[in-house]
Amino acid sequence: MEHLKTIHPERKEVQLIIPVNGVVTYDPSQFENVSSRYMGRIEKLFVKYKNQSVTKGEKLFDIYCPDMMTGQSDLLYLLKNDPENKDLIHQARQKLILLGLTEHQIEMIEKSGQPNYMLGIYSPISGFTIDNENPTASQAKDQKPSGTSATSSMGGSAIPGMGTSTSIATGPMMNELQVREGMYVRQGQTLFRIVKGDRLWGIFKINADKSTFISVGQSVDINTDAGVYKGKIDFVEPVIRSGDKTITLRVLIDNYSGHFKVGQLVNASIYGNKVRGIWIPRSAVIDLGNKNIVFLKTNDSIQPRPVLTGITYENNVLVYYGIDEKDEVVEEAQYLYDSDTFIKAGIKNLK
Repeated sequence: MEHLKTIHPERKEVQLIIPVNGVVTYDPSQFENVSSRYMGRIEKLFVKYKNQSVTKGEKLFDIYCPDMMTGQSDLLYLLKNDPENKDLIHQARQKLILLGLTEHQIEMIEKSGQPNYMLGIYSPISGFTIDNENPTASQAKDQKPSGTSATSSMGGSAIPGMGTSTSIATGPMMNELQVREGMYVRQGQTLFRIVKGDRLWGIFKINADKSTFISVGQSVDINTDAGVYKGKIDFVEPVIRSGDKTITLRVLIDNYSGHFKVGQLVNASIYGNKVRGIWIPRSAVIDLGNKNIVFLKTNDSIQPRPVLTGITYENNVLVYYGIDEKDEVVEEAQYLYDSDTFIKAGIKNLK
């Protein structure tokens, strides 16, 4: 027994740094629907592809809309026959604005004195076009996370997204939108969406048994090719997903620099809770299935001792009870467990 290396349990406070993998996806609050406020036919389409960049006020398409004739005719009639009736003229203009016309379009109609069958629809925000469907939240299977890889006994894996699972198109980089020239559209029909790219979500998963050490507001370092982005946990999902026993968490990403791309796989380090207690090497613990044991060196003998363990972090195990700092613990317990010595007889007495 002289050759057995022993250690003393160490009572200390450990800052948990938990590596996790995740994916970058859109922030749904940044969506803006592009809808048709009236029935008609799309005559000219100026935005045809997904992920096409648009600016606020840029013309998206022209729509042929006979039903808009009534409102325009009412305004023109008032301007011609009752120009002093400011209230009615104002109401006629407001009606056209509510139907989707801009101030500039109304001014052009008033100057021409003729109703316009063809109306332009303009972008309400600056951003990128996407189809009227769930946004991309996962990447092709062979994509690797950017930055330095991170694996640990704390666990973590890439995920398809938060909520309904979605998938990324694997075709050409610029896929066409579903809307087409010559298409007839209904009033209120959403044709496509525009999303801002300056704020995104980072969605990560962590093993459920580690969720007690994670909370909203904790710091997160997300590794990118351009460096480390420092964020904070914005939301922790309060349910365990069936099948994979994980908890989903979210980090808001300010993407004004454009370093992050939707669908990008990333890895991150979460600065979890500080855990104070007795820690010993993982190699000093034997899992018997129904209990964990360690081997204590007492005088000239080795004795097994049941212990209640907690999390494993960086090859160290948290021990709730069973030993204290004064005990002398065998560091490589597996060597004793595999031997055919009197130690096994002592283990049997524990069962």
